[in-house]
Amino acid sequence: MYSHILLFGATGAAGSLFAKFALRKNYKLTIYVRNPGKVDPDIASHKNVTVITGELSDQSKLLEAVKTGVDSVVLLVGGDMSTKGTPLLDGIKTLYPILIAQNVKRVIVLSTPSYSDPKDKTNLFFWFGVRALWYLARDQQLQVIGLATHTISQSLEQLEWTVIRIPMLTNHSAMPVYAGYVGDGRAKSKLSRQSLAQWCLEELEAKNWVGKAPFLSNK
Repeated sequence: MYSHILLFGATGAAGSLFAKFALRKNYKLTIYVRNPGKVDPDIASHKNVTVITGELSDQSKLLEAVKTGVDSVVLLVGGDMSTKGTPLLDGIKTLYPILIAQNVKRVIVLSTPSYSDPKDKTNLFFWFGVRALWYLARDQQLQVIGLATHTISQSLEQLEWTVIRIPMLTNHSAMPVYAGYVGDGRAKSKLSRQSLAQWCLEELEAKNWVGKAPFLSNK
């Protein structure tokens, strides 16, 4: 059982929800952020939370965060449409060797259907959606695809990774989640942030999707 999570993305809506769910379950959290002022005060002040401020490119800060005693990592970040370059991907390439050196194996990483899994099937709705994103936010797409590709290239003996691919996120309450693949006849086009946060926390322990890249949606 894991007890101390290194969380990236705690200032976002899904990451904040994940942090709250994890704290209710008595996990310890180390939160890595660029701007600590954006962390929910109730989270930042919690006795089980350590906040580390740094850039993803800062190797010494990443090592400091990992050395707080974490035993698992959740990355609920994907950049935004205004992002230029690939700072997230570059940061992950810095982070993973640190995790391996410190024997932190469990990793859950956020991605999108822009990364195509071999088990996916053709679906016109998602195909057009992905093409639109390439047109609107090319650098963001390079990041999420690169992040998934780089994560999947890691040896499972060193990193027990799960790449989760998500559709449009909503603010609805938590609902049952279907985990499968694009175009399998059951995957749908929306997922609530609460559902995402809860599923990630459950999968962290269950490890049903280690070494896989499921597509999540609400049933």
